[in-house]
Amino acid sequence: MDFLSDPEVLFLGHQVNPAPELEDFFLFAHRGCRSILSLSLDALAGLAPLPVLNDSCHSQGIPMEFCLARQTNKACPPKCVCEFVACTARLIESWKGTAQN
Repeated sequence: MDFLSDPEVLFLGHQVNPAPELEDFFLFAHRGCRSILSLSLDALAGLAPLPVLNDSCHSQGIPMEFCLARQTNKACPPKCVCEFVACTARLIESWKGTAQN
């Protein structure tokens, strides 16, 4: 994930794929070349210490602290990406420029 150390790379956030059969992704922009890069959640699976798909907060009966379904008022499926997305986004946003593999 050396590209995260590039000061020209901006993390734009997580994008929910409207087609349920397609995977969500993270979006990045590069200021220098003005390009946009989308990476699947699986491509960044090594950053967070948890699986991409995990038991949803709804299936666990816990508060929806970082649930992506809050915006739609629909419960997540039994396995969802919410916790992975929240954890990975925090890691990316706090990246200090040290290369991690």
